[in-house]
Amino acid sequence: MKKLYLLVIVAFLFNACKPNLDPIPVTAGKNLDLSKYVAIGNSLTAGYADGGLYNKAIMYSYPNFIAKQLQLVGGGEFYQPYFSEDKKNGSGFLKITGWNANAPIIQNETNQLAVVSPTPLRLERYTGPNNNLGIPGLRMIEVLSAPYAQLNPFFERLLPPLTTKRYVDFVKETNGTFFTLWLGNNDVLGYAISGGDPTGIDISDNSYPYSTIFAPNTITLPLAFNAAADSLINAATANGAKGAVALIPDVATIPFVRFLNQQIANTTPGGFPKITLTAPQAAALNTLYTTDFDGPGPYVPYSNPNFVAGDNYFVISIDNPYTTNVREVRQMNPQTDYLLLSAQSLLADPVNGLAGGLGVVKPNDGSTIPNPPVTQLPNPIPDWAVLDATEVSQIRFATNAYNNKLRSAADIKGLAVVDANTIFNQIIQNNGIDGVQLNSAFITGGLFSLDGIHLTPKGYAVVANQFIKAINAKYEAKIPLIDVNSLNLPTVFFP
Repeated sequence: MKKLYLLVIVAFLFNACKPNLDPIPVTAGKNLDLSKYVAIGNSLTAGYADGGLYNKAIMYSYPNFIAKQLQLVGGGEFYQPYFSEDKKNGSGFLKITGWNANAPIIQNETNQLAVVSPTPLRLERYTGPNNNLGIPGLRMIEVLSAPYAQLNPFFERLLPPLTTKRYVDFVKETNGTFFTLWLGNNDVLGYAISGGDPTGIDISDNSYPYSTIFAPNTITLPLAFNAAADSLINAATANGAKGAVALIPDVATIPFVRFLNQQIANTTPGGFPKITLTAPQAAALNTLYTTDFDGPGPYVPYSNPNFVAGDNYFVISIDNPYTTNVREVRQMNPQTDYLLLSAQSLLADPVNGLAGGLGVVKPNDGSTIPNPPVTQLPNPIPDWAVLDATEVSQIRFATNAYNNKLRSAADIKGLAVVDANTIFNQIIQNNGIDGVQLNSAFITGGLFSLDGIHLTPKGYAVVANQFIKAINAKYEAKIPLIDVNSLNLPTVFFP
């Protein structure tokens, strides 16, 4: 009897000490219908990466990550516009094909493309069901344009031939019951990655860098952005759908903007290179820049770069398109002016790059000015190659205005808000988020793909979790987060 009593006590203690293995409850939260989730946005929503849209990238889109988690709480099927398998590489993309002196060799993928016509670009049409409405290149102001459907090949491929349809109507017709929306970064991105260069842009409206005619590579007027955002959010919520709206991150922090300054500083003894001049040399260069060599005529002199005796930095063009009597230049500040990734080959060119006098002077070959009485000519780094401090300020001013509108519109409709700007800053400052290690370093950071603008699969998974966290908080849901570390997701694809 005593032995039986002891067995009962042991059994009781064993059961009392057992951990609670009940699964964490998962629920869809308050008043959420997840039967048809649609994703609204641009290239980031489409899964665009490495400078292109292709099947492997589409598979790792952040909406696809979200959809898989929503299905754990009753969400419906999520369809994406993949290319056919024999054309799986879509528009093509950048890839690392080897190494040269420890530097990656980056080339374009040219096999198994879905390009039907290269000029104008047309892609294989997709005709199946589709929940991912991400259109690479789409700006907020273009959601109200009917002709845009035929001007953007990534939008055109999702529509019947010769269809003109506004993106807001395209969204409304999907009749989604739940949505995510991340759109607006392209309204400043084109200006950023072109270095704010007005060359080739119709600036007849006299409002550059803003444009009342919505010219490419300009900054969208906040008032126009606001009207388009209201229309789009109204379309997304027309049937009572709930959702989450993401704010716009600071595009001036992406590797496309920040990488080259860091690389040049890290590979130059003593940090970012300087130009050391004597007092006579500095005076002669200042005179060279400001001299009008041919008097009244085609040549326009530069402003004074203010070279001094001692150390100086490279000269950059900051030309104002409405100034006709002088071409504005100044010395760059490597802490606030950023040489762009697109200028890498120019800057490294041994003849025409920094080693050949770019940013200071170049030999006069007689082609610019007929018989000028000089052997050298001013040679500033061109506007397209650098995003200067003033342009960064303009981008941030517009981004703040856009984000204020997106947050306000989301609050009015009772939608969740994903503060992508704060989240990306946290990742950059802390080298990761939520226990996932990654940062914004080009190629090695894990967050950005080979184009220095769009995300890696790991980056898109991290973004998906931020959406889910915002949805859970707003709608009192318990949608499981993605265990990013356990998925062993690729960052940049290495050969």
